[in-house]
Amino acid sequence: MVTYTLQFSSHGSSKYYNGGDTNKFTLFAKDLVVHYFVREGEILDYQESIDIYNELVSNDLGKVNTRIKDTKSTGAAVTNYVMWDLKDPNYVSGSLKVGEDKPIVDIDGYTHQKPILFNALLQQTLDKLGAKEEDKVVVYFNACRE
Repeated sequence: MVTYTLQFSSHGSSKYYNGGDTNKFTLFAKDLVVHYFVREGEILDYQESIDIYNELVSNDLGKVNTRIKDTKSTGAAVTNYVMWDLKDPNYVSGSLKVGEDKPIVDIDGYTHQKPILFNALLQQTLDKLGAKEEDKVVVYFNACRE
């Protein structure tokens, strides 16, 4: 069994560009945990998001874990957020392993008008990692949940 500890950093919203709501999906991996830094419907403060990003890149999970506001685990129905590129030189938008600043999946080019869905980014990331059913996956969702 391998444990993958990941950061997903981007803009995030429960609304499509045209205002329609996204759907929910069920967390599908056998052992999957998603940590959020704001509650559903809230905006993540920009400076806090930068701090979280840097703490995750530095692998400072002690500090990061004090910031968690919500957690969902395998079997939970979660919002399938639309996600798009931050276009910010302080970030890599997409998925990264904690402790690294190179993306597993870079979402450069995804926009609010043409976003990637959370479940698609999750699946692409797991596929690129070659994650197996018995592996544990921990995701730190460094994005708004508005």
